Amino acid sequence: MCTLSIIRAHGWYRLVFNRDEQRSRAEALPPSLTSHAGRTIVFPTDPVSGGTWISANDLGISVCLLNSTRGQVALAGTAVRSRGGIAPMLSQLGSLSAMTAAAEQLEATVYPPFRLVLAGDEAVVTLASDGRQVRVIDRSTDLRPYAVASSGLGDDLVESARLSLFGRLLDEHAHESEAQDALHTHRWADRPHLSALMSRPDARTMSRSIVEVDERRVSMTYHAVDEQGGVTSASSLSFQRQGTRAAPEDRREPGH
Repeated sequence: MCTLSIIRAHGWYRLVFNRDEQRSRAEALPPSLTSHAGRTIVFPTDPVSGGTWISANDLGISVCLLNSTRGQVALAGTAVRSRGGIAPMLSQLGSLSAMTAAAEQLEATVYPPFRLVLAGDEAVVTLASDGRQVRVIDRSTDLRPYAVASSGLGDDLVESARLSLFGRLLDEHAHESEAQDALHTHRWADRPHLSALMSRPDARTMSRSIVEVDERRVSMTYHAVDEQGGVTSASSLSFQRQGTRAAPEDRREPGH
């Protein structure tokens, strides 16, 4: 239950990720920096699993994980491992191609089905697991805006509505980033369950994460949001891309 969009230019991209969750689920912890295998990695943390749904590293590569209802095979009782460890594990690797290869080798049968998006300067790679195998389903090297969505109601149901809206917003706004923000804060009054800022009795959009990468820096901004999409707390971390020496910057804002 999520919405992800990416806009790109040469040497730069901006990624926004709405995380939708069950209302009963504990609030996530804001992003923190970790170091693994020589990589600096930033990600928020789900306190239930100890994992995450989004991470970015000092190579400027982001890893995003969405649930999936597409093409599932009958593997009842075999999925036993949280998907929350996938993004941090892949973020330790040294290239987009290495991450893609490692993702394809994941033991799909131990995880619930998912889609995985790897975003870097040179490409956006989308992989999917049906609970039996993980395979690449798309690799985009052009600079067109990209978006995917998922929902427990059915990925196809929500994705067509949200992506169609994104296309209209891109036509209406002078800047792609404005269209991107409009998508992730949009709710249809008569179709809140289909909206990017989604709401239904058992679930809603809980947070919005923004990753911005250019030739020098990587930043992640995390917004916890309320029922109407208002920001209740904000946290931002920024650090130099690989090969630079500046210390990380940490800026946290109280809820408002």
